[in-house]
Amino acid sequence: MIRRARKEDMSRVLVMARDFHKSSGVHFPFSAAHASLLFSASISEPDRCCFVIEDDGLHGVIAAQAYDYPLANIRAAMESFWWVRPKYWRKMPALIQEYEDWAAFRDCSIVGMGMIGGARASRAFKRLGYEPVEQMFSKRI
Repeated sequence: MIRRARKEDMSRVLVMARDFHKSSGVHFPFSAAHASLLFSASISEPDRCCFVIEDDGLHGVIAAQAYDYPLANIRAAMESFWWVRPKYWRKMPALIQEYEDWAAFRDCSIVGMGMIGGARASRAFKRLGYEPVEQMFSKRI
């Protein structure tokens, strides 16, 4: 089942955020304090959302934000982070659909999804109608 995250989900969502961070390969440490702030904002602010996959526990999450697009007179939505445990990957399209429905309700005309590596995610996004738009690079300084 896909549902909105609730306050009592925080500890389990933070575990998934940590798992995402670990798998991403980014070069900076995970901050549970910052992830907690993101989660709290995502369940309380009207232009943010957080949905979870629940099936005898939480096994997937997506947090996102709606905003005024800076280069056009449209509203856009972008995920802040998402993670689906490998065993529950088949539920990822339903999780993303919930996010898209929320974005449409918030008057967004485009939605964005990010990924860190992974041809599997790229293929899944393309099947769901997403197109590659840009690639991001980072450098430690």
